[in-house]
Amino acid sequence: MSASEGTVKLITGSRFTIWRTLGPTDSVVMRSRPADLDLNKYTTAVKSWKVTENASGVRIEAEAEHTVNEKNGVAVSYVYEVGRDGVLRVSYAVRPRVELPWLPEIGMEFETAAGLDNLRWLGLGPLDAYPNERFAPVLGIYAGGAGSETAKGTKAVRWAEVTSDQRAGVRVEGAPYIRLEGRNLRALPSVVGRSEKNRRPDAAEYRLDTGPSATFQGGFSVALIAGEKK
Repeated sequence: MSASEGTVKLITGSRFTIWRTLGPTDSVVMRSRPADLDLNKYTTAVKSWKVTENASGVRIEAEAEHTVNEKNGVAVSYVYEVGRDGVLRVSYAVRPRVELPWLPEIGMEFETAAGLDNLRWLGLGPLDAYPNERFAPVLGIYAGGAGSETAKGTKAVRWAEVTSDQRAGVRVEGAPYIRLEGRNLRALPSVVGRSEKNRRPDAAEYRLDTGPSATFQGGFSVALIAGEKK
């Protein structure tokens, strides 16, 4: 995606993500996993590709296999729609084939341009929020610079913006969770719940369980923010 005025690139890359660095409690649950396993280190083979155009914009449908090794990989069906309004809308369905009993998160990762150093979101904050941890955070509009304590962690959002000091950037909507790590913004439809102490036996675990029939779906939109005129 780009903005006019010299064609400034705001997003320079995107990729499917199904992994993150595991914390101590994650590692205990997944103690049987191969020590060097990283499900984001994959090779991609596009199985099919179809482009259509209509009055509302361009639609791209694709089937891809992301292979980590002979025992781990994911099949993803993608739909990209670029509207006449300039908004990119993405939806996808994920079918994992992995050795692990559950996944830490699922989503898409964008590499944002240098200078987009400000995160602002409408959602729960100012700290992290997970499916089983939504009581302490408060609904509101929050902001912080990239790398700040406010901007760190997983955020439950209704929308999120990553912008420059002149307010030019991108807005992501439709993804219930986001995480900003350096130049990388992850739009996450699904994240595993944080491990709980003294959890009741009948309480939901909020896991992304894998298995032969497991399928996960996600979607979001990305819109450009023009920024302030000088």
